Parts: sequence; C-alpha cells; structure tokens
Amino acid sequence: RVVLFGGSNTVQTLNATWEWAGTAWSPPNLDSQPSNDGVLTRYLSWSPRLSQVVLLQFIETEDDHFRLRVWGWDGTAWELRLLTEPFYTCKYGLEAGFDPRGDIIWFGGEYWGAWVVYGLDYMLMWDGNMVSWLNPAVRPPARYAHGMCASYRTGRTALFGGFRCDGHCSGAFNDTWFWDGEVWRRVHADGPPLRASFGVAGEGDGETLLLFGGWDNGGELDETWILRRMGDFGRDGQVNATDAVLLSIRLSDLPLDNFGRLDAQAADLDGDGILTVVDRQ
Repeated sequence: RVVLFGGSNTVQTLNATWEWAGTAWSPPNLDSQPSNDGVLTRYLSWSPRLSQVVLLQFIETEDDHFRLRVWGWDGTAWELRLLTEPFYTCKYGLEAGFDPRGDIIWFGGEYWGAWVVYGLDYMLMWDGNMVSWLNPAVRPPARYAHGMCASYRTGRTALFGGFRCDGHCSGAFNDTWFWDGEVWRRVHADGPPLRASFGVAGEGDGETLLLFGGWDNGGELDETWILRRMGDFGRDGQVNATDAVLLSIRLSDLPLDNFGRLDAQAADLDGDGILTVVDRQ
C-alpha cells in the first residue's frame, strides 16, 4: 500500500491521511492525525530500520530554529516517535533521505538573514532513537533545494544539484555525490545540466534513480534523467562499467507544475520496476 499525508490547497493546510491499495484511494478511520500547524518542511518515506512509513516534520520556532517531530505509521495508526528541542538554524530547502542502514539523514538548507541568503552544509542523522550531528571531513558544498535518494541494494544515498547561495543566489549545482554511511564521494560522470527543486526517486531494481523537472537560471525544466547501475561506481567515484551512466530522456508530456518541480513522490508499488507517481498537490 501507499500512504499519503497532508499537503495544502489554495485555502488551507491539510492533515488528512489516505491510503492507496492498488485500485482506489481511501481514508482510514483514525482517532487522531499529526498536526501540520507551524510545519514549514515535511518528508514522508519508508524506514527499513523501523519497518514503518515515517513522517518528518520541521517546525519553526520564534528564534528561527527548528524542532524535529517524527511520526511512525504502522498501517493502522500514527505514533509520535520523537520531538526534539530547537536545534537547527534553517529556513527552507533542506533535504532528507535514508542512508543504507535505515537511518534518516538530512543535509543542507537555506538561511535568510539581514537581506542575504546562505546555503548550509549541515548534516544530521536520526537512528530511530536520537538525533546526532555528523561532521564528515569531505562533504558536498553548501546548498539547498537539492535532491537525495537512497539505493538499499547498492548501499548508497545519492545527492544531486541544488541552489548555490553565499550571501546571494549565484546559480545551481549539477554535481552528484554518494554517501555510503561513512563518507561522501563525488561521482565523476556527466550529469544533467544545472538545476534545483526537482523530483527524484528510486526504481524497482534498486540501482536506478529517476530525476524529473526542476528549475535553472533560465526557468522551468521538463527533462527526465536516469542514473543507471549505481553499484558500478567505484569507491573512488570513477565509473567502472560502460553502462553506469546518466541518460537524458525528454518526455514533454510528463507533469510539470507552475514552479517547475515534480511535487510528487514516485515508488515501485508492485515490484515490476515501473514507477507510479503520486501527485501531492
């Protein structure tokens, strides 16, 4: 099944839970639901460590910090798993993902102060019990509105793109990085052109990433890119097989919202290697 939570329409923020059983959407009968009040950023994904769908909510406090609130969905009810003290100075644009061990990691973000904008290179992890700061010696440059996605078969989490800001926004990145649970390594392979605010998801084979849309300095993008065979990138970041490449496919009929990003989640629902895109608008 696929679970969907929250979102917003033109009038209000929503906090309803829906499930997709393969043929139709239905709302489960729940006594209570997570609140979306004060939530600036949220992520919903499967946690292999907890064997649950996990909802992360970043709630802004009065001093421009965040509280992290984590909920677990067991198929019948939401359970509050964590509520932290304020700890993270960020406005928008941080991205979360899962590393191969099942820990939740998040990286980067955007901070506004005195009419300037800065990208961040903070990295934190939640192991199912506590939040920890990570300080790897090598890491991607500071950024926000990038994309992250884990491949559990290859044991790596991929990071791509995002906006570059060092007091003012000076464009976007098009670099690709892998996190193996211990270190970051940059992948030396041709990738999509510069972009940020795109959608990224993993395909059913566990070694392929799908990227769609986004925004560059010239406006909205409607390209689809595929990163094949993540396992063929060596520990030095070099390509060790001819088919471990990024392929560009332009599909003009794919959905593109007014902001140029794929505001949806995609998943292989039945293991056939075909992605189903669930719109979150």
